[in-house]
Amino acid sequence: MNKVWTNIYTLHHPEIEKRFSIVVGNDLHFHPNIKTEKLNKILNEIAKIDPEYIMLPGDIISYTEAIESTYEKDRLLRLLQEFGEIAPTMISLGSHDFYKKEDKLNPVLDKKLYHKINELSNVQILHNTHYIDERIYVAGITQSYGYYHPNNNFAKHPIKPVQEDKAVLLKDLETHLKELKNLPKDKLKFMLIHSPIHIDSIEVQAYLKEFDYILSGHMHNGCVPSFLFPFWKSTRGFIAPSGALFPKNERDTLRFQGDKLLVNGPLTTIQPDSILKYYLNEFFPSYLSVLEFVKYSTEEKENKKIPKRTLYR
Repeated sequence: MNKVWTNIYTLHHPEIEKRFSIVVGNDLHFHPNIKTEKLNKILNEIAKIDPEYIMLPGDIISYTEAIESTYEKDRLLRLLQEFGEIAPTMISLGSHDFYKKEDKLNPVLDKKLYHKINELSNVQILHNTHYIDERIYVAGITQSYGYYHPNNNFAKHPIKPVQEDKAVLLKDLETHLKELKNLPKDKLKFMLIHSPIHIDSIEVQAYLKEFDYILSGHMHNGCVPSFLFPFWKSTRGFIAPSGALFPKNERDTLRFQGDKLLVNGPLTTIQPDSILKYYLNEFFPSYLSVLEFVKYSTEEKENKKIPKRTLYR
């Protein structure tokens, strides 16, 4: 199967002088079980879109052990280099990017791997840093391991052992946004941050008010199967990564002109750490979002139901 579904959002902004597009992809969960055929289909779809930028908000790998072999590391680096050959590629880090499967209590950031990624042409990891050019400003914030795993005692919390911690997120933002102050007024500003949970809270929004768009993933579309999309119109999904049922902001969050948050569906829905789990992904496509930016017209200013969204399958 290995289908790639592309959501195209037409976004109107007064600062746009020339039309341009951004492809958003996340939650690849790269692993030896992921076939090169799947990676090539994702790559070919992005090449066909031919965007000006590619943005990948987190969970590029399944866990650090997945890319321990030279072969797998090179396979991932080749993929990212091919992204960079299409367009400038910005990557932020998600929970699995410093997740060690065999030792969950001790996160490991593979600095050698990320240094090699940053050495690739036109590819940059935004680990609490930023990218800027004549058109856009992009900041990448890494939510700390303590944000994703504030409680690792499964015995005390067997139903929901993981509950993402807003207080830790606020501390992360306070710490790292100090280094990203004085955002440019004349550019579109993007924040890449893996988890969208708590993004709609008043306290978090106060930190992110200068950004035009916040690009996230992490929620895996709430594991809503694609055949239900014509009927499941809610932004809620079935289940969150934390185990919460029917959480909000899981899918299709970018609906109206004032919306800032895009929660993109995953490139790999089920963690592919076994052959059985990998083949469960045959029931789910890989998801990409395309943000097409165009200048306002008078008629479009009066249209409240923008951005316009087109679904390509």
